[in-house]
Amino acid sequence: MRVLVEIESLFSKETPLIAGVADRFEAVLAKITAENTPDLALEKMILQEPLECLPPQYRRLFAAFSVRQIPILLATDSDLEPPFAPKTDLDFFKKFIKNEMPQGTRAPLSSDGSIFILEAQSDADAANFIAKTLKTNALWQPSILIPDKNRLLDDAFIQNGLPALGLASASLGRPTLQLLKLVTAFLWRPIDLHKILEFVTLATKPLDNDLANLVANCLSQRPGMDSDLLFAERSRFFRELEEKALSDSSINVKKIKEQYDFWFDRPTYDIEKSAPKDEIIAIFKTLKEWASEEFEASNGKNSSLLVLSEQARRIEDFLNELPAYESFLSYLELDRIIRTIAEPAPVQPKAQELGSLPFCHREACFIGATDNLMWWNFADTEGVHFFNRWYKHELAFFKEKNINLQSPQDENALLLWRRVQPVLKTHKQLILCYLHRVNGENTTEHPLMSHLRACFGDLENVTVKIQTSGILEDENNAENPSFAENIALKNGRNYSKFHKK
Repeated sequence: MRVLVEIESLFSKETPLIAGVADRFEAVLAKITAENTPDLALEKMILQEPLECLPPQYRRLFAAFSVRQIPILLATDSDLEPPFAPKTDLDFFKKFIKNEMPQGTRAPLSSDGSIFILEAQSDADAANFIAKTLKTNALWQPSILIPDKNRLLDDAFIQNGLPALGLASASLGRPTLQLLKLVTAFLWRPIDLHKILEFVTLATKPLDNDLANLVANCLSQRPGMDSDLLFAERSRFFRELEEKALSDSSINVKKIKEQYDFWFDRPTYDIEKSAPKDEIIAIFKTLKEWASEEFEASNGKNSSLLVLSEQARRIEDFLNELPAYESFLSYLELDRIIRTIAEPAPVQPKAQELGSLPFCHREACFIGATDNLMWWNFADTEGVHFFNRWYKHELAFFKEKNINLQSPQDENALLLWRRVQPVLKTHKQLILCYLHRVNGENTTEHPLMSHLRACFGDLENVTVKIQTSGILEDENNAENPSFAENIALKNGRNYSKFHKK
């Protein structure tokens, strides 16, 4: 009976847990539809994507706005798509993918320059070719669709003297971000010397570089944090540092010693048990403040430090929000929290420069028309297979409870809708870069390539093949006009000969 009483008391108490995404979403819906909620400062909402294909939670959200008499409008084709250029290859292809052509008929391929397929064996060859062509044809200013966040194209632009796009790459391999995982090594015993060595050998760390090198040398000779060698070398280092500080006011001996004591002279806890939450919070608070100070000292040049400061702050906030009874955390619990919050850091080697071409990374980002579009890496990068996660009887159960789930049919419909948007919103010229290898790996044709063949048949007359040397294979072929000549034709420039390498 005592056990049952305890269980009943647990159920009767309010669970001291942080509200999750679903709880917060329900609270927002309740607030929107509540009668005492003041008028929302929204005149209308225009959706770019079809409402019926969106995930159920967004459909519920827009339905809540409708209850508040806020019109939910769908962007029509006439609003977003440019008028068809009459009798061009691009015009016929648009009609084909919109099922406006008679069944089983093929459009005549006039090779008028409105559609080009740039075919290259590797992404490096194509990037070099495109950069040189842009350099030669200043009037050609296409928008660029870059499905992957590969910086190869931007690097080719920079090397050829073109304005940088400002593409950012993302990777958890940034040395600065490794600090998030390494700083917790100072909490546990036995000490993980490998992580300590990683910490002191990082290029950027909350420890004096000379002192860090001394620690690394001592640990490599005599592993252990309590060795006589480390104690003697550390004492000698601070004696010499105090002597240098007498003639160099920039040396802050107190700060360097405080940093060393904070990391190396602290209580440790059995790795098979747990550590106090307050100790963990202090570590990430110190890391946050140090990263912020270093970012300001670098005049904002090292953006990784800003990301590190933000992620350390998020970990600190998360730990502060934990219930009071979770005052200790195990090694695995702490590691799980760090892995959940740590995100790839976007690094921008070179900022976007004046005169750079407009670009986007996703097919559905096109909310308006563009005259010229170059689709970089026109390969199948979707790689998504929609299988239903639920059995039929489970779906029937959810339906009885008025719970609507996103079906594979909905996901596939949204994918198909997004896939054709770049084509429909291109006005004059569409250039598709089909690369056989990207990052050294073979690629697969984009699904729209089969639509092109079904629409026109043989695509040889609109295919420009790039050799490894970065020049055209068929430049002197009269039936296949040079790529640069057709670009000039579409942009009103008289250009007679493509550059030679």
